[in-house]
Amino acid sequence: MKHLRILVAAGMLAGAPLTAHASTFTTTLTVSAMIPGACTSFSATPLSFGSVLPTSTSYSTATIAVNCGAGTGFAVSLDQGTHGSNGNRFLRGTGTGTLLYYALFQDAARTMYWGDGTFGSVLNGSGTGGAQSLTIYGLTGNQPGAPTDSYTDTVTATLTF
Repeated sequence: MKHLRILVAAGMLAGAPLTAHASTFTTTLTVSAMIPGACTSFSATPLSFGSVLPTSTSYSTATIAVNCGAGTGFAVSLDQGTHGSNGNRFLRGTGTGTLLYYALFQDAARTMYWGDGTFGSVLNGSGTGGAQSLTIYGLTGNQPGAPTDSYTDTVTATLTF
């Protein structure tokens, strides 16, 4: 009988649930985000003076569209163009090669020459988080003796932010 009690007691212990003691560790992590100052688009419309008289001044405008994040500072510069020299811009006749002077400005009064910082000023602005329209004001003309031709130039606009 004595052996039976030991076997019963051993059987009870064998069927008893075991309690596991798990260890627990905790730590922290830093979560952060940054919204960088960024510009997402930049484009320009053509500037056409149309048919001009070489003895009178002609005016035209074009538009640069800029889309920069709210508060993002930016600068827009315009180079001298393909045929420019020493800060002067020229349209070149496609048939004659004759140069026809023109100028680009930041203001409607055409007093703030728009350039690259070396020749003329860059236009500085601040993004709004939406599309912004910047107007380029152009003038040409009063160049007697300019021959009949089609005149063109290519200006590179650069957005820096």
